[in-house]
Amino acid sequence: MQATQIQPDHILYNSALGTAYLQLKSYPKAIEYLTKAISNVPNSDTEYNQYLHGGFNSKLGEAYWNFGKPSEAIECLTKATQYQPKNPEYRNNLNFVQSSGASTQVELEVQAAATEILLAGTGEDQNSDEMVDNNL
Repeated sequence: MQATQIQPDHILYNSALGTAYLQLKSYPKAIEYLTKAISNVPNSDTEYNQYLHGGFNSKLGEAYWNFGKPSEAIECLTKATQYQPKNPEYRNNLNFVQSSGASTQVELEVQAAATEILLAGTGEDQNSDEMVDNNL
């Protein structure tokens, strides 16, 4: 982390930290550093910048997906495929998230709403796992 303290906007330092946090499953930190890396890549059409944008957006999409944010994952993976349309990994990841992400987000929202309704009805402050265990 000292490198990012000395050069906080350095693209490769931020992407390396973001990738490390992604591997450690620390998704909020991965999102933070990968977003910072992307914001510092020039928007020029050089092949190298296209490569960086594609790779960083792909990793950011993976972080969002694993963090339970499929809409953001789709947005990032779409950008990755736009920057590198011939990359089959990016296209496959986007197809996977598009086919399963929307239903996952809907399920999470429905589950959260149902838990709120149940908690409001009982007047108790229990989490959903305790409620299920108590009702079995």
